[in-house]
Amino acid sequence: MTANNAYVGLAAPGKAGSWQTDAKGYQFWTRANEEGYFLIKNVRPGNYNLYAFVPGIIGDYKFEANITIKPGSETDLGAIVYHPPRNGPTLWEIGVPDRTASEFFIPDPKPFLTNKLYTHILSDKKTGNKTYTAATWQIVFKLRKPSFAGNYTLHLALASAHASELQVRFNDKSVKKPHFSTGLIGKDNAVARHGIHGLYRLYSIPVPRRLLRRGSNRIYLTQSRSNDAFRGIMYDYVRFEGPRELLVDREG
Repeated sequence: MTANNAYVGLAAPGKAGSWQTDAKGYQFWTRANEEGYFLIKNVRPGNYNLYAFVPGIIGDYKFEANITIKPGSETDLGAIVYHPPRNGPTLWEIGVPDRTASEFFIPDPKPFLTNKLYTHILSDKKTGNKTYTAATWQIVFKLRKPSFAGNYTLHLALASAHASELQVRFNDKSVKKPHFSTGLIGKDNAVARHGIHGLYRLYSIPVPRRLLRRGSNRIYLTQSRSNDAFRGIMYDYVRFEGPRELLVDREG
């Protein structure tokens, strides 16, 4: 498929996605057309990497070679192919991979305008003694017959994080050590600014078959750092994949 409307840019050499935190170098960005073609003009001479991301597709792209721009030069990169992260067939997904939390619930910034019906699902919950406690979201899904072919995969794309830690547990909320943790992440302040995106992060988490059950399953997502109201994360997209070898019918 064509990477239509992809964001494509030249920025300082680094890892895929490193352009997000680069504040010293020049960056030059454009959008690909409906057929995936793009042209970046008036680039300052220097050494760059080519980066890209595609609305509706998870992950970050980086062209394998450095690109040197000289005065008056033209560079034709030919056909570029991006292989987004995928380890198996999609069993279910939540949200749209567009690097924003726009389709998820965002509370009103003014307390007197907040619908009290939904205040219990914030990342941090305020208790009666004016302190905050971590809240846990749950994703409930069914597996008709878990496969023994290999690991499942949980893709978690975050649109924002501030001084937070996302812990993931499968079917056991009480286990002390989470099955996965991001560690302390985020300084983008999108929560305090009431935005819908900050720095994009993608975590692809292998899920061993032993953690899953036949029938009903639960994934517990806990933002464990709860010192104040501005610590929190915003979800972009969640996808659960079966093992690569698994053939899923429409009832799976």
